[in-house]
Amino acid sequence: MRHQFILLAALQCTFAYGQKRWVTDVEFNHPKAACYVNDTFVKNLIGFDLKGNPGDHVTKENLEKPLVVNGIKYEGKVTLKREQEPDFVTLEDVRKLYCPEVKEPVVYMINEYFILNDVASYKLDKNYIEQCVVLHEDDFEIFKDASPFSIIRIYTKTDEKPVRVR
Repeated sequence: MRHQFILLAALQCTFAYGQKRWVTDVEFNHPKAACYVNDTFVKNLIGFDLKGNPGDHVTKENLEKPLVVNGIKYEGKVTLKREQEPDFVTLEDVRKLYCPEVKEPVVYMINEYFILNDVASYKLDKNYIEQCVVLHEDDFEIFKDASPFSIIRIYTKTDEKPVRVR
């Protein structure tokens, strides 16, 4: 139970650095804390199971000097240490593994969030991916005459399932 609480606290720090509120896509894409899993920069903990496993350990640091990773400045650092090494995949890896037919340009989503920038920095645990859904420009009435593009939406395994209207 203690591990679950620590991991939930870390997730909150990731999104709003301690504030519990709805997070916009822009806020999600500009976190105040850099996130690491087993010393690997993952940008955000959204792609990892945060239920807590024996041996997991989370630390949060407020930094005196901003940390710069891939040109982005972070005021803090959240580190999740896992006994079992995750199977890290990038968003490009996800495209190649789950949607190899999809070509550029691609817009990525993780659960409800559009990835607006720094796409190369996001890493997820391959074993925490529930499914991937591809949408093409012609799936949207407004984009029927647009240049070809795709949206790859990655759903992670969570206890909170989206409401589906049938």
